[in-house]
Amino acid sequence: MRHTTIDSGAERLLETGLTSGRLSARGVNRLLSVALTLSDLAGAPGQIDEPAVAQALALRVDPRIGEPGAVGSTSPLAEEVAR
Repeated sequence: MRHTTIDSGAERLLETGLTSGRLSARGVNRLLSVALTLSDLAGAPGQIDEPAVAQALALRVDPRIGEPGAVGSTSPLAEEVAR
């Protein structure tokens, strides 16, 4: 069984997304999956931190406008994906 830890900064970002209505419970689940993958690739398996969640948010596509980075902060990677 694999155990994952989520730091307080990551929890705050997720809570903000939920309370603002920009993320559903399903969206949080998907976001956590992406953030965990990003953390694994960064060499921190099983640890979801604030930068991983922020990057996952930047990669998220808002279905209302169809652009990457529409929810959360944008990153150079999200801008590259949009091109």
